[in-house]
Amino acid sequence: MKAAWIIAAASLGVTLAGCSSEVTVVDDTGCVSDSECPVDTLCEAGFCVADDTYEVCTSTPDCLDSADECFEVDIPQAATFGRFCTNACGSDVDCQPANGFGGVCYALGGDPTALCYQQCDFDSDCYPGSVCIEVDLGGGVIDFICTPDN
Repeated sequence: MKAAWIIAAASLGVTLAGCSSEVTVVDDTGCVSDSECPVDTLCEAGFCVADDTYEVCTSTPDCLDSADECFEVDIPQAATFGRFCTNACGSDVDCQPANGFGGVCYALGGDPTALCYQQCDFDSDCYPGSVCIEVDLGGGVIDFICTPDN
């Protein structure tokens, strides 16, 4: 169903709402793989579309990247709770950058599953519906990441 929305968006040159996420066609010249698309975009049904990794979601079908799932995170120390498109990871290498910031792999909030998070300096560095929080990684190591707060 999402592929039909993408094809319609490409032929009309508009942003469409499909399910509960927006699909924006960035390049309609055709593609076969993600490597043929601009940075921060994916090849979906032959068109380059905006990548939504680290954006808030309600369920996995909202996530365009086939490697992503809609994970729920609850970080009581930062009083944040919500769902976002990301993937489980083993190290930072598994995490993609976004919005000019690196992706990092952390297990937070007492959850043993490590997930990819976007690094940040300010709330404005994060996608809408997310906030930039400080996380204490132990041993005096502090980082700042975007987490959903929806």
